[in-house]
Amino acid sequence: MVLGPWAQGAGYGRRFLAHVEGLAREREREREAAQIFLAAVEANARGRAFWEREGFKPTGVSGKMQFGQCHHRLHRLVKPL
Repeated sequence: MVLGPWAQGAGYGRRFLAHVEGLAREREREREAAQIFLAAVEANARGRAFWEREGFKPTGVSGKMQFGQCHHRLHRLVKPL
């Protein structure tokens, strides 16, 4: 999830996460999903801080990804349902 500056701090991230968690919890009841994983871009400290405030924890897994000419380091986070 990436929000533009105009949407940051307006509650869209929390609402989106609540929606995704609701969908995942429906699957969890069917024994298909017990956790949510995501990758946080290292260069976006504010974004990672948001995810950690919402209960995500580092997994210790990281990697690199290229978007066009930009190279990014990603860190995998997890949140139990």
